[in-house]
Amino acid sequence: MGKVLGLDLGTNSIGWAIVEEERGEHKLIDSGVFIFSEGVKIEKGVESSKAAERTSFRLARRQKFRRRLRKYETLKVLIENKMSPLTLEELEKWAKYKKGFKREYPKSKDFLEWLKTDEATNKNPYYFRAMSAKSKLPLYEVGRALYHIAQRRGYKSNRLETTKANEDGKVNSGINEINKNIGTLTLGEYFYELYKKGDKIRSKYTSREQHYLSEFKKICEIQQFSKELSIKLEKAIFFQRPLKSQKGLVGKCVFEKSKPRCPISHPLFEEFRALQFINSIKVINEKRFLNDEEKLMIKPLFLRKSKPNFDFEEIRKRITNKNRDMTLNYTDWTLVSGCPTISQLIEIFGDDWININFEYIREKDNKKSIINYETIWHVLFNFDSVEKIKEFGINRLKLDEDKANKLSKIKLKQGYGSLSLCAIRKILPYLKEGLLYSYSAYFANLGKAVDEKNKNKLSEIKEDIKSLIDVFRNSKKVENIINSYIYKYRENHFSLKIEKEDFIKKLDSELGEDFISLNESERVTFIDEYFSLLEKMIKRNDFIKIKRLDEKIIELLKDKYDIPEQNLTKLFHPSDLDIYPDAKPAPDGKKYLGSPRTQSVRNPMAMKTLHQLKKLINTLIKENKISSNDTINIELTRELNDANMRAAIKRYQNELEKNKKECAQKIKDTLKIEPTETDILKYQLWEEQRHMCLYTGKKINISDFLSDNPIYDIEHTIPRSLSFDDSQVNLTLCHNDFNRNIKKNMIPQQLPNIEEILLRIEHWKEEYQNFEKQINKAKNSSKNSSSKEDKDKAIQWKNYLILKKDYLKQKYDRFLIKDIPSGFTNRQLRDTAIITKYARAYLKTVFDDVNSIKGSMTAQFRKIWGVQNEYDIKSRNKHSHHTVDAIVLASITGPKYNLLSTFYKDAERGLRPTFKKPWATFVEDIKKIEDEIIVKHHFEDKTLKQSKKKLRIRGKIKYPEGNDGKNKPIYMQGDTFRGSLHLDTFYGAIKRKDENNNEKLRYVVRKPVNSLKNEKEIDNIVDEGIRRKIRAVIERRTTDGKSFAEAISETIWMNEEKKIPINKVRYQMTNIANPIILKNHRDKSKDGQEYKENIYVTNDSNYMMGIYEGTIANKPKKDFILVSNFELAKSKNTKLPDEKNGLQLRQKLKRGMMVLLYENSKGEIDSIKDNVKELSKRLYKIIGFSSMTAQKKYEYGRISLRHHLESRASIELKEINISFKNNEEYIPQRMLLHSQFKALIENKDFLITNDGKIKFIF
Repeated sequence: MGKVLGLDLGTNSIGWAIVEEERGEHKLIDSGVFIFSEGVKIEKGVESSKAAERTSFRLARRQKFRRRLRKYETLKVLIENKMSPLTLEELEKWAKYKKGFKREYPKSKDFLEWLKTDEATNKNPYYFRAMSAKSKLPLYEVGRALYHIAQRRGYKSNRLETTKANEDGKVNSGINEINKNIGTLTLGEYFYELYKKGDKIRSKYTSREQHYLSEFKKICEIQQFSKELSIKLEKAIFFQRPLKSQKGLVGKCVFEKSKPRCPISHPLFEEFRALQFINSIKVINEKRFLNDEEKLMIKPLFLRKSKPNFDFEEIRKRITNKNRDMTLNYTDWTLVSGCPTISQLIEIFGDDWININFEYIREKDNKKSIINYETIWHVLFNFDSVEKIKEFGINRLKLDEDKANKLSKIKLKQGYGSLSLCAIRKILPYLKEGLLYSYSAYFANLGKAVDEKNKNKLSEIKEDIKSLIDVFRNSKKVENIINSYIYKYRENHFSLKIEKEDFIKKLDSELGEDFISLNESERVTFIDEYFSLLEKMIKRNDFIKIKRLDEKIIELLKDKYDIPEQNLTKLFHPSDLDIYPDAKPAPDGKKYLGSPRTQSVRNPMAMKTLHQLKKLINTLIKENKISSNDTINIELTRELNDANMRAAIKRYQNELEKNKKECAQKIKDTLKIEPTETDILKYQLWEEQRHMCLYTGKKINISDFLSDNPIYDIEHTIPRSLSFDDSQVNLTLCHNDFNRNIKKNMIPQQLPNIEEILLRIEHWKEEYQNFEKQINKAKNSSKNSSSKEDKDKAIQWKNYLILKKDYLKQKYDRFLIKDIPSGFTNRQLRDTAIITKYARAYLKTVFDDVNSIKGSMTAQFRKIWGVQNEYDIKSRNKHSHHTVDAIVLASITGPKYNLLSTFYKDAERGLRPTFKKPWATFVEDIKKIEDEIIVKHHFEDKTLKQSKKKLRIRGKIKYPEGNDGKNKPIYMQGDTFRGSLHLDTFYGAIKRKDENNNEKLRYVVRKPVNSLKNEKEIDNIVDEGIRRKIRAVIERRTTDGKSFAEAISETIWMNEEKKIPINKVRYQMTNIANPIILKNHRDKSKDGQEYKENIYVTNDSNYMMGIYEGTIANKPKKDFILVSNFELAKSKNTKLPDEKNGLQLRQKLKRGMMVLLYENSKGEIDSIKDNVKELSKRLYKIIGFSSMTAQKKYEYGRISLRHHLESRASIELKEINISFKNNEEYIPQRMLLHSQFKALIENKDFLITNDGKIKFIF
């Protein structure tokens, strides 16, 4: 068979192994692991996208710039119309950059007085806004009101955006609450009334259109502004930049490579999706698909505005209403997508919506133009304003007010399919004929693929393809059976007696009804044909190469109809991906992987893995370890459950579905409304919590969460930004105020009242512990069962209880988590599936035989072959586990894969077959694999890598003048630094006397009062009066029996009578000694103290360390220089001084470098160059640098190192400060002082190749 390369692909790892098979004997050729960064930021085990973090800061900068621009434009109009005391000259100095001059905020006394508020004289912007809407005021006061509106007017929501807040109704309920209370007042008047009562104004959801714009128009009317001035002011205050088009990010069609993919909201896509599903429904017991009458019965289910998605159960009930014995090929809980766009168009335009035509005369050229359903869809897809759509409906479509309103309220589903509209138009006619998608796709472009001489045979070709597709599944099964016989033949040392009766039984077992239903003549022909093929392959001692369906169709068209190969590339393949172009031979005659970039892959994690895969595979090809003729096995991340687990899952899902329907009915009966999916989910959570808010302990009524203005809403136990988990296990009902103002982005364990919360969910713990007892009983019951049927029932019951227990335990455990563990998110599983999907297509550009093997299949083989015990959880502590999986993958050949299928069937019958290991010492070799591999950690220093981008002006790429440079755009380059310069928190400085009565700088930060953790922290509050007040309140509350956490979480009043709370305090940081001066404050200190004018930050990370060695006074000495990211960004220089205090630079270390440690001298390494086990013990990765001071005068550099095999995050490991010893045990993570550091450095003393081999260069 040759070589098989097993690949275990992950989001930050590639495990690989090459196994050679020759006449049934396997041999491990080579193996290793390739590790690279995930491209995500990980802090305390929490993953977040680096790009998301960077773009969020960029968004903040843009918002700040646009706010300034809005203020500038507003002030400019106000100044021009004598409504602000500022001068245009002062405004220009602040708003516009002038080379050589610093922007300066206006400081004129009159302007600052205009901005200032003063309660005593009613100088308050809300007062001016309220008065401006009632009567004429002096211009300066009106100007102040308008400037305040410009500051507060907010963001105009876009109908094309779908934000979670909108979906959950938080924004709308907040706006509705204001609308209910505001009456006939303007927003300014309403807020001024709240201000006079001392009520809170901030943190309320407002509508720009309903509130701010209507208030602005009222002020313009009362102040009798001219139309020209009103327009100028409206433009200055309310102008908003339109959303940037994302068209360029849409992937290309998998069939029509140059066409963009079709939005899923397009009517033709909805029709295509519905017909594809309808045509695939099969009546299993009658071995047929639905007839025309049955299809007509279910089509209305797809055209309901109220149900864009529905369960297959509705289809089953409608079809099987008259025939209860019918069995269909989908489960009741299968989610079916309806046609929401079509159903809404039908409501407005009737059943003949597809043929509607509206004519109108274009104003620009007086020519007639026609509007059809596609034009209407384009309007709905592109228009960002509800008013514009309504206007279009009335003026262009001649709709009445009611229908125009309905049209404007249509919200299209977001997302794209995998096919273009062009491809869908070609496939749809065949789907309308009732053909399966597989037939329709092959037929869609057949006309272009068939050459002229065969045009008249098109119908015959279609029939041949149909027949081939019909028999393909069974022929593939039979070919697998034949390969399993050949495998047994090789396992039995090329001796095997084949009985025809045994072969017939195999066919009967594998093919089932398809084989039994054949008539006698067909049956005999079928058996003879394949039995003779089996005998032929046994004689040749060769496996059948199982061809894919597309390969067989192409073979048919070439052999029978002599159609040229280049024509056949035009065929659509129903399971096509965006295929990469085939690799071309390099000068050395070998095929290498090209660039993995493709329009289809938008997932940056997948793209990163594919790039690293290219490096690994090309190295293996170059080193002649593999060739394009070898086989590749990739692991798929899919679950494979046995029959008992499938039965348990079905029962559990049926119960969930039943509960869902009961909840929906209860809502209908109680509130007389049609509940949405979100309503039902809220009700389920309410029942789980026993009608109580877990966080506040308050009782929840049904109207508190199911009403126009709910005060309870869904919250994520582990915040979604940390867990990316939207599953019900991570959801509860929580009071809006607690969720927004106290819990925020915290996990439950960070909340001050966690002990009370845990008492409220004690019933979950009791319930899952009760399930654990029942599970143990079920286990014993299954062991003592007397028949297979009883055993299966007991196992199914046990599995069902495990599912129920797991849900409650996971829900409870989320309240106990103190740190988010590494790998907590489900993202990795999703990303790995995407990676595998595209890696297969990518690898096929070089390798003909690329197979996908399910991850659960690999796990089963690990257990069957003795690599892992039956119920053990696979250890992931070391990167070598990826290699183990890769070896197992490479050892799974086709026949073994099929034998596992037999294993499941036999296991269900109470039998357990034995599997021969790939080679005699298989388990022993795998168990010592970690001693025999060097993990390749990919390291690339991009910190100062220069970025560049094309110069665009108003979206158009700019080219140098003259024809010569036409094809070479102008590129822009700026300062580039890839990394964080400092931590986010800004600090101030104050002077305080120390124990020796000397003034010292102390560093302070504003901190929420409720973030204080204990009474000792109260001592660090800077303001003495506030410190005394807080301590007195806390002492009083703790005396009453409250814990410190409970006492500090309640409001502490500065002035309770006036309802002035203490929200934040200035807090002295005791752990900051030498912060970085980031920049100066805008304004100078009034008392001339320079330290008050600085903004201080703390260092985030260090870029490199230089170690200096030499002799001083005949004694060996070491010193170091540590370069932080901040220092590097300022100097842009990665060079270190050659000398420091008479010592010479010996080593230059960077984070990510690999080092080989030695105890005394380099000679130790020289003697073990070929001993992988010894080298592995010494190989560490540098993961960070820091410094420390000992005895208040000695400075030491600290180097953190992690063993190359170690896969756990730093937070999970204990860092040990110990020098390397030759005979030491495995230390996963260590710290060495610069004076202890003795090692060879990667890229200076040695190299590690992509396939994990160390090459010494010293």
